[in-house]
Amino acid sequence: MSAILYSCETWITNNMHDLVTHYMSAVKLLLGVRHTTTNILCLIELGYPELGPLIMKRQVTFISKFVRQSTGDEPLSIVLAMCAEHNTPGHRFLQSRMNYQGDPVLQNIVSLKEQCNQRRETSTRFDTYLDINPQLDVHSVYRTTVIYTPDYIRVAFTRFRLSSHRLRIETGRWRRVKREDRLCVCTQGVQDEAHVIFRCPNTLGIRQTYNICSTTTWTDLFRMNNICQIIYEILKTFQ
Repeated sequence: MSAILYSCETWITNNMHDLVTHYMSAVKLLLGVRHTTTNILCLIELGYPELGPLIMKRQVTFISKFVRQSTGDEPLSIVLAMCAEHNTPGHRFLQSRMNYQGDPVLQNIVSLKEQCNQRRETSTRFDTYLDINPQLDVHSVYRTTVIYTPDYIRVAFTRFRLSSHRLRIETGRWRRVKREDRLCVCTQGVQDEAHVIFRCPNTLGIRQTYNICSTTTWTDLFRMNNICQIIYEILKTFQ
């Protein structure tokens, strides 16, 4: 992030398409998910904002602080005064930053969550994610204060939550197989996240080992300290 956003406080532009691509590629690389995984869900999973609001916050902080502390004779102050006199696009851009109200990062995170809820009715991926993470919170596994989790186990956990796994509910989507035909190898239901965690006979031994047979809700499941290991072992069963 330091390399990508170096000196971004002084970028007088809204054209950041290429940079956004690099930003999201980095996010998905850290998560360990496919590059086709939905951007909104990746950002919500980590509690990250989109790149634009992140840069805007730095710009708002920088230009507001400079104007407050300026004595008027710095080279930048002279240039800003000249731009203001001629009402240049650069001046209008910086003025919009100085007049911005609120925290663009927090506002964007709220907006991402609103978009996620709105897309629930039209996207099964969003619907599944909201079942798994109804409060759209950042799980403790991503915080540095918790017990260390080996990355290969954490990656399995993340892929499960973001539908970036290889269960038939997902691979069937690639081949345009009807949802009801994406059956598990046990033939007792569609091989989706809920089936392999709560109902599949092939994972009964894992459920018994970790004493989750009586667990029936995602909320209770993801509160367990060893949830990453459980998901890793379950996904490994179907590889």
